[in-house]
Amino acid sequence: MVRRHGNYSATARALGLIPRCLRRTRRASNTPTRRIIVLAGKLYVLRELLSQLRAAGAVTDDDLRSAWEAMSSSETPSPKPAPRATSVSKLGRRHNASA
Repeated sequence: MVRRHGNYSATARALGLIPRCLRRTRRASNTPTRRIIVLAGKLYVLRELLSQLRAAGAVTDDDLRSAWEAMSSSETPSPKPAPRATSVSKLGRRHNASA
């Protein structure tokens, strides 16, 4: 994204972020904000890709619409994670209670 926009400030503005926030979080190793920025960047790239495919005529709006409908109406539900027991669920409501 930096190659596309030229610098981090322009990249942050393209993602709708304050440049200071992007500079601070790009140095962090693994924070929730960094994950959000990475996901926003991936979404931005996918939108650009779809825009280029539409402009080239490789993909039509009808193709995208039918693919979206096929994906949305699939019979197989997404797998849900197995429930895990936590100390809060084992102890009930009295966990961290002062009385």
